[in-house]
Amino acid sequence: MPSLVSGVVTIVAYIEYKRADDAITTSHIRAQLQASVDATYRRQKAAAEAIVGDWAARERKLQAAAAQRAAQSERINALAEEFRRIARGPDADSVAKRLARILEEEGPTAALDYIETQRGRIIERIQARRAANRERDRAELEPLLASAGLYATEGAAQQARGLYAQVVELAPHWTDALDAHRWFLIDQGDLAVIRGSLNAAERDFALARRRVDALIALQPEEPRWQHNLGLCLERTGDLKVTRGDLDGAQQDFERSLGIRERLAAAEPGNAGWQRDLAVSYYKLGRVADARGDEQALVSHWRAMLAIFDALDQAGLHISPSDRAGLQAIRVRLDRAVSAAAPGHDAPAAASGGN
Repeated sequence: MPSLVSGVVTIVAYIEYKRADDAITTSHIRAQLQASVDATYRRQKAAAEAIVGDWAARERKLQAAAAQRAAQSERINALAEEFRRIARGPDADSVAKRLARILEEEGPTAALDYIETQRGRIIERIQARRAANRERDRAELEPLLASAGLYATEGAAQQARGLYAQVVELAPHWTDALDAHRWFLIDQGDLAVIRGSLNAAERDFALARRRVDALIALQPEEPRWQHNLGLCLERTGDLKVTRGDLDGAQQDFERSLGIRERLAAAEPGNAGWQRDLAVSYYKLGRVADARGDEQALVSHWRAMLAIFDALDQAGLHISPSDRAGLQAIRVRLDRAVSAAAPGHDAPAAASGGN
């Protein structure tokens, strides 16, 4: 870069001289740059050859000088074209041109001092412009996002799928769009499981997970996105249970459990978080049931029932269907406790609980 900086001074002078008749050519700029690169190489080569008593160091310096000349020479054409473009630009008072003038008149240190005074304002302007553009784009995309949801409600899944994908592609950092698409994909994955299309379900759950990952990358501490991650892991765990991959299912359910434990601990009064935590214990109990592991089943389902009992005692609503399911779980749990008791001769067979 030092060789190119020295060439800049010569080029800027040439540009100012030729601006009036618009006679600037890349060939002249290229020649100036190449001359500067070659001059730098000659100086570095002479310095390397002056090293006495250490041939290895001398060779390294010579090789480095040659490599630097080659690398800088490769950039000359592009740099020459860039200077020609700047010289013919409409804004004669731009920061770039003032920087070039300071570099010409006062040298690199003054130029860098100047750019530091402009750096903050440049970045602020760009950030403000990007934010304004994002808001404008989202306002225009809002009816498309709503219409994607309408397609889904009308059962037109393919049209909804395509429109959601387009909106997210155009606004990849829009949390509303990412979350709406994630909900749609989870719903479609659930329907695919019901239809027996497990590969389609896997694709939808995987894409839903990528949407959640994008949300977390944008807002890592947002509890809703952590909740969504737990939900995605639960769905992939269910899918693995259906395929007989109990090890993989247990890993997903345990990761989901960890997320839900943190959410429930952070907000004990949130009944939804507490219920999600109970569901995670239920899912792990199902895996234990499928393996015939009565002790693990007892541990997980006792934890689940304790949460539901606490919700019930707090007067929170538990639906009749949930109560019926909980009663069936208590019956199964009693059998598991009996089977896991010391001295029991033959463990009960796994029931594959629902």
